Amino acid sequence: MNPFVEKDERVFCIFIFSYLFKEEFMEAIEETLRNYEIEHHLSGAILISKDHNVIFEKAYGKASIQLDVPNTLETKFHIASETKMFIAAAALKLEEKGLLNLYDAPETYIKELKKLHPKITLYHLLNHTSGLYDIYAVPNLRYEMYKLQTEEGDFLACFAGQEQLFEPGQKWSYIAQASS
Repeated sequence: MNPFVEKDERVFCIFIFSYLFKEEFMEAIEETLRNYEIEHHLSGAILISKDHNVIFEKAYGKASIQLDVPNTLETKFHIASETKMFIAAAALKLEEKGLLNLYDAPETYIKELKKLHPKITLYHLLNHTSGLYDIYAVPNLRYEMYKLQTEEGDFLACFAGQEQLFEPGQKWSYIAQASS
C-alpha cells in the first residue's frame, strides 16, 4: 500500500509528510503515478519542484487518442479557463502583500488597457462584473482572430476597445478573456 494516496479518493493528490531520501521519494512518486495512470487513465504532464529545482517531470497518456500521439513534456495543452482560479488566487496573494490593489484600473499595471471603461477595476475583471463583451460572442471569431494575427494586431488593444454591455459592477456576465 502506498502511503501517499488514498485508494478511495477520486481526486489525485500526493501528500509528502517528510522529506524522504531522494531515491525513495522518486520511487514512491513513480509508483503512485504508474498506479494512477492504470486506474484512472492519467493523461498529461506532471512537474514537481522544490526550491525552484525540478525534482520530477514526466508526461503520461496521449495528446491525441485518435491519432495515437503520446504526450511529451513539450505538449501544448488546451487549458481554456482552468487558469482563472490560479490567477485570482495570485491576485489575492499580491494584494495581501501590498503589491496590487484590486480596486485599481487595469491600466495601472498594463498600459495597453487604457481604453477600457474608466470605472473598470481588476476586481470587476476577476468576478465578471466588468460589463465587457465576451470574446466568444464575437461573430466570426476565428476570422477576426486570424485577421488580427495576420495584420499583426494587438490583442490587448482589441480587448480594451471592445463594446461595453453595461456599467461596471451593475451585473454579472461571464467573460472568457477577463482573467486569462
